[in-house]
Amino acid sequence: MTPTTPLAGGPLAGAKVLIVEDTDDSREMLAEFMRMFGIEVDEARSGNEAIARFRAAPASLVVSDIAMADGDGLSLVKAIRELSTEQGGLTPAIAVSAGPDAEDAILAGFNAYLQKPVDPVRLLDVMRNFLEPVSRERPSHATWSVHAPRPGLVVITFTGHVTAADAHMAVESVVLHLERGPVDVVADVRRVVSFEPAAGSRAQRAAWKLRARMQSVVLVGGPPAARLVAFATARLMGIPTRLADEMPEL
Repeated sequence: MTPTTPLAGGPLAGAKVLIVEDTDDSREMLAEFMRMFGIEVDEARSGNEAIARFRAAPASLVVSDIAMADGDGLSLVKAIRELSTEQGGLTPAIAVSAGPDAEDAILAGFNAYLQKPVDPVRLLDVMRNFLEPVSRERPSHATWSVHAPRPGLVVITFTGHVTAADAHMAVESVVLHLERGPVDVVADVRRVVSFEPAAGSRAQRAAWKLRARMQSVVLVGGPPAARLVAFATARLMGIPTRLADEMPEL
């Protein structure tokens, strides 16, 4: 295809995205759209081809169909999550599918799910959540607090709309407690209205190196989608996790 001139000042310029799609027209359309924004695109027609390409040259982000011959999207993301952090095991991944696969996709290791037919502009918005740096000057859409009611226990309380920046900064606050020793974490999200798809991914990447010091996580309340993402994130990190509707006795 004819090379496309990137849009001036594109915030995603330089990012490398692996598109995995077995329908040539769909894959090439998304690839061409991304190149308009200066994104470096790699393409694969199946999960097995994609994991080979990823191992050879990890991407900044993966966008993958789920139902494919020769290795489906669920097998692909599971293979990526088995890699070390240095090999790209925490790379954000967005699933795109025409089927009712959202829960399976998140539990397998995808960070977000979009229904086909995919709106390229919507996809780009979701990608920005994962690829753009967290701005510390950006006003938070949520209110959140971190406190330790007793040694070995940390409670995080969120309200409102939780952004990726909120999740990242909240984990940094928890890190101060983790440095003092192993802790149990209770996340109270009963008053969360909505959340960015990248919030779980940001929190995961911020806390990954200290995951061994989190003894357990209890997620209290929250929208069903938020509970699913948080549960999958904690499980991927190897932290014993349970869901609760009410606050446990502290």
